[in-house]
Formats: sequence, structure tokens, C-alpha cells
Amino acid sequence: MKTIITIFVTLTALSLLTGVASAEVWAIGGGCVAVDSSTFGFTVHDTHGEFVYQEHDNGTTYKADTMTVTDVTNTTIMFEGNLRSPANWTYKASIEETNDTTKEQGNYSLEIRDESGNLVYKSEGRRKNGNVQIKVPLTTGFAVYETRDVYIGLLTPVTVHSHTSTPVGDLTYTLIIDDCPIGIGKVGELKTFYYVPSASGMKGVVALYKGDSYNAGIVNVWIKKVNFL
Repeated sequence: MKTIITIFVTLTALSLLTGVASAEVWAIGGGCVAVDSSTFGFTVHDTHGEFVYQEHDNGTTYKADTMTVTDVTNTTIMFEGNLRSPANWTYKASIEETNDTTKEQGNYSLEIRDESGNLVYKSEGRRKNGNVQIKVPLTTGFAVYETRDVYIGLLTPVTVHSHTSTPVGDLTYTLIIDDCPIGIGKVGELKTFYYVPSASGMKGVVALYKGDSYNAGIVNVWIKKVNFL
């Protein structure tokens, strides 16, 4: 008598885990401001950076000695600290990045105070020219949320929902199940991949994104029914 063994399994995807990519905050740029044709330049990497502002009307150059980032968004960075030139004063700066699409310049503001807290210099408005770019860590989530019965050895759909808290452009991720790359998806889009279960057990679903691994869910594959004919 011929024996046919049918292995029936259930694939269940669970869990949504989020994480923060390991990229640090960085910003760079400069330009010419509209008020008095002063120019500035700055760099920020995590909590360290440089800032120079030159007021051309009187030839004064303000150079930062310390820098602390107090706030950062997708388009604006704010930092403050102490000056080393022309005196031991304090400053606060807010700089908006250049629009990548329209090339429109953003706003800026600079406030400088002396040792007693008196306002020494203030300038704000929209830049006339230049280029400012700001990058912040991406808060990213991946979820596999499809539940259905499947057979071992047959194509099985696995749907992934991915998101970030910032615009992502064409950034992509690689989906990995049980250490095997399944396919590539675009962050921010809903996409269905096809996975072929080869054995029973718990399979970890991982999204590899910008060099970091995110747990996207768990695939539970087990023998549900065996028929002997």
C-alpha cells in the first residue's frame, strides 16, 4: 500500500517591534543672510560641532567654543554654547535647512549675549543663498501581520508594513526569514513577499535596514495534520 504523508502547517506572524537607527544627528552648511549680508558656516555631528558667523558691516567674527544641540527636527536645528571670539559670550542659533526640491533657503536666527546676559547682537530672517542639510536618526518600525494556513514547500505570502517618522525617499530594506534573504522592500510601503517554509518551528523575521537589524515578527510553522492513506 502506498503511503502519502500530507504535512499541513499554520504560519502566524506576530509582534511589532520598533527601534532607532544608529545614525547620529548631523548637520552642515552655511550661507549669506539677508539683513546685512553677514555670512556663516557650521557643522554638527552628534553633540560636537563648529560655528562661525561673520558680520561684514563692522568686521566682527563670532566663533563658537562650545556647542550643545537643544532641539532638532527634520528641517531645523537649534544649538547654543559659549563663544571664544570676540569675547567670552554666549550664543543661541536656529537654522532651517535648504529645501532639496525647490532649493528655497530656510530661516535662521542668531542671538548673542554678554557675561551679564545683555543682548549684544541679534539677527534673524531668511537666508539669501547657501546650502544647509540636516539629518536625524530615523525611528523605524516593521510589522509582519499576516495569518493563514500554508503547506510546507509551497509559496506563502508574508506581508510587511514598514514606517519611519521622517520622509525616507527611496530607502530600502531587506527581509530575512530564518537567515535567508527573501526580498527587498521600500520603507514606507506595504509589500507582500513570498516565503517557502521548509521545516516546522519558530522562524524569526528580520528587516535589515541601513545596516541595522529590526525584529519584524515571528513566523510559527508547525505540523497541524498528517494523513495516512
